[in-house]
Amino acid sequence: MNTVATPQLDTIPQRIASLRAAMKNAGVDACLVPSSDPHISEYLPKRWQARQWLSGFTGSMGTLIVSADFAGVWADGRYWVQAEQELAGTGVQLMKIDTVASSLHLQWLADTLKPGQTLAVDGDSLGLAAAKALQAALEPRSIALRTDIDLIDAIYAGRPALPTAEASLLRRQLMSMVRRLRRQGSLDVLPFGLLTILGAIDRAGGDITPTELARRENLRSSNLASALRELDASGLIRRTQDPDDGRRVRVGLSEAGEAALRRNRQLRDGWLQQALQGLSAEERDILLRAGELLERLAASEPTSIKEQA
Repeated sequence: MNTVATPQLDTIPQRIASLRAAMKNAGVDACLVPSSDPHISEYLPKRWQARQWLSGFTGSMGTLIVSADFAGVWADGRYWVQAEQELAGTGVQLMKIDTVASSLHLQWLADTLKPGQTLAVDGDSLGLAAAKALQAALEPRSIALRTDIDLIDAIYAGRPALPTAEASLLRRQLMSMVRRLRRQGSLDVLPFGLLTILGAIDRAGGDITPTELARRENLRSSNLASALRELDASGLIRRTQDPDDGRRVRVGLSEAGEAALRRNRQLRDGWLQQALQGLSAEERDILLRAGELLERLAASEPTSIKEQA
């Protein structure tokens, strides 16, 4: 495949147009850009954030499909407000789905593409289950699937390099610990989703408006409202009027909410303390010093998608 020569692509319409030129050059009728990498990571390295770069939608989950006359992002309810704002004026449509597991984008492909046409997706960003689902949707309609080309590389001149083996190893190690602590926290009688809301309120200083809380945690307002009602009914939060605007309500942790959050953190801390006992004094010292470095990494500011362009 010949590389499509492109100028600096500063706008989403320019990027979509350049992708369409690359598709035409490769004999491809549609391109699918998922939110995944070769390791099916929860947090994608910048190399694999092509969907964000192409569409402007920065939510962590979503699927972009581009054809000759259409561009759309399939996103679930957590991201509808955000997606509508970020996609406005780009020419990329928001395709609403109920859950991240929805297969409506597959149905759209099967219904829209014609027999003999071709869909391209970078095979390195496609998990086995997703590849099988695509094949199952396309093969009965005689639609070809190409996974041997990366059309993004043809147009994204400043695309970040592949993560080093060192960075990938560290990410997997960190995510293993995150999943273990999350599983430990799920042993609490209170659903982990509600505990997450309590923790978010606590991180905000124990006093925040629901609107700001939804924005910070990237939550759909209706879902957050339902969770807050449940927490309120359980006596775990308190609601007060905003002193600067009587029409607004602020939420904070009640004493019972603080106790519930403290109990859950003790569950996780207790497991971690027990696990630390299996290490030598020297290993624990190394781990604590590594923790200081991790805090420095967490505080570092990555280059934005726009700055990479």
